[in-house]
Amino acid sequence: MASWERLDHFLFSPAMLMWFPKLTQMGLPRALSDHHAIIVGEPNIDWGPSPFKVYNNWLEDKKLMGEALNGWKEFEVTSSKGFVLFSKVKAAKLRLKSWLSKVKREDNETDKLEDNLSKVEEKASVEGWSDGLRKERLRLLADL
Repeated sequence: MASWERLDHFLFSPAMLMWFPKLTQMGLPRALSDHHAIIVGEPNIDWGPSPFKVYNNWLEDKKLMGEALNGWKEFEVTSSKGFVLFSKVKAAKLRLKSWLSKVKREDNETDKLEDNLSKVEEKASVEGWSDGLRKERLRLLADL
């Protein structure tokens, strides 16, 4: 067993389940590190239906709020207050939709690179590291 294969562990106490009864774990692919990251946490809180679809992970992106504010500020309309509010929310939503499609494209490209990197590392664990595999791994890491 290669030394990097033994790094995929974490400490856990049964008492943690008393404090966090819905605790979950998820292993991430080994992309930029020499170990598989393990995420331990509780599921997202369900706040009920929202006016339009917003996922919790979007809120982690600092650019989201800027995009929403820009969509809100750039749209100027003079009419009744209700129509102005409706129009501004619609403009912000369209701006976020455009932002989301760009983020999805970038995520898909990153996922492909990470998948290829995993395949290279899997091949290396079976066949050993050749110069070609090392160069391919470095190229993929540079593209990430």
